[in-house]
This record gives sequence, structure tokens and C-alpha cells, in this order.
Amino acid sequence: MSKLSFYEKSAWGTLVVLALLGGLYFERVVGLARADALSAETVVPMAIIFTIFLVAALVAFHAMIAISDQPEAEDERDRRIGRRAAYWSGHAMGVGVFSVIFLILAASGLDRPELATPLVIVHALMAVVLVAELIDLALRIIFYRCV
Repeated sequence: MSKLSFYEKSAWGTLVVLALLGGLYFERVVGLARADALSAETVVPMAIIFTIFLVAALVAFHAMIAISDQPEAEDERDRRIGRRAAYWSGHAMGVGVFSVIFLILAASGLDRPELATPLVIVHALMAVVLVAELIDLALRIIFYRCV
């Protein structure tokens, strides 16, 4: 196996951290929603803590890989891989956003107004962004191995 570049290591670390912390955050949100306790008062502090942990973990990881392996300048291969991954993850985000729009429209037709509350919509859109970013990172890793 060839030596991983700084950008590939970055993609791996970001994917793992984002998947773990994002998964924990949404597991908690779903638990609150099932307990009918999903409110701005419970979610905002949790989102702030999640963001702080996410930033701290990513800064620590990137500092560690920068110290152990000096980052090289981004080359054409890195840019090409980034464009390809962004292309596909952008499509995933588009599908996700249209799914959220469909959810909002269907909520009234299904007589389920709780599915279209602002907090549910915000979290559905946050989940779309998270999944699209995870797809982007996973595709970068795959493209680094295959291209």
C-alpha cells in the first residue's frame, strides 16, 4: 500500500470524526424526538457542544498529521479528485433537499404536522448536509485509491 498523502489522511480523519460525532448527535436528537422532548432549549446547547467537540477533534487531528507529515501543495490530482467527489455529493445533497421539501408537503397531506415543525426541518436539512459531506469524504478516499 502506498504512503497516504496529507489530503487522503485528512479525508480519512474527517470522515471518522464526522461520522462518529454526527451519529452521536443525531442519535440523541432522534431519542429526544421519540420522547417528545425535542425543543430549542434542549437542542441548541447540544448543537453548541457538538460543534465545539467537532472543531477541537478536527484541529487536533489535522495538527497531528501536519506535524508528522508536512502537507504538500495541492496538485492537479487532488483538485480533480475533489471536483469528482463534490460533483456526486452535490447530487446527493440535491436529492436530500428535495426529499425534505417532499416531507414538508407530505406532512400536511398525511395529517402529520409534527413532521413539518421548524426543528424537524432544520434537523432533516442538517442530516442531508452531514450525509452529503460523508459521501464527499468517502468518495475522495475511494478516488485516491482508484485514480
